[in-house]
Amino acid sequence: MRKIVIVIAMITFAIFGLMMYQYREQAREVTQFEIYQNVLDEKSDTLYEQAKDWTKPIAIDTRDVRLKPDFQIMADFMLNMMVQNAELRNSYLRELKDAQWDKFLDIDRLEKDQQYAYIETETMLARVGEMINLYQQNLDEHQHEIQKEISVLPIKTRFRRYLTEVLVQRNDQGQDHLLFQLEKQRYAKAQQLFKILKSQKWKNKNNTFMFEDQRVVNEFNQGYAEIVALDKQMRQVSQLTQKELEKRVE
Repeated sequence: MRKIVIVIAMITFAIFGLMMYQYREQAREVTQFEIYQNVLDEKSDTLYEQAKDWTKPIAIDTRDVRLKPDFQIMADFMLNMMVQNAELRNSYLRELKDAQWDKFLDIDRLEKDQQYAYIETETMLARVGEMINLYQQNLDEHQHEIQKEISVLPIKTRFRRYLTEVLVQRNDQGQDHLLFQLEKQRYAKAQQLFKILKSQKWKNKNNTFMFEDQRVVNEFNQGYAEIVALDKQMRQVSQLTQKELEKRVE
């Protein structure tokens, strides 16, 4: 009987010891998660500042002495992913700039192009459409590669699961995602406006598009106002940091 009691006591102590060990491990992980998030915030702020300059490559040191091995691997992964996303977007924005997409609604440009059957504008719209499709394709391919990379990261399974969940959230709520959705809407509106300009007679009067048919005026003005509103939304989103975006959707 005494042996049984001793065995039970040993098992009890072992279970208690295991529970205490697990508790300490969880407490350490919570602390490390907080440090990891602080490191990520600090370095992502630097990254976003660098990304504002399209002419220079982004350079971020992902290493940090405060991080334990698993959390350093996670930080390396997240920051490298953000750099790649930012570089993809900057390349896309440079191409839009080269295509003079910001001059699409310039009335002087359109008035001049009208005399040449809108060759410049037709080319611009076709080129921008290709850029949008290519950027979407690059994003999809990058996302696929990221998912594959997560699956082989030498970290705990629950950390891989955590990274997957974070990426899903970032893809749905991130600044670049919101901007790209607005940009695609703007492109669709631009196509509608160009269809009106191409099919209807108009002239430039005091930097204003003047049409002969009042119904056309109303349709064009509505589309123009929608593009202006989208431009305003994009400027507002561009001024937000990632942390501010996340707070908005909490």
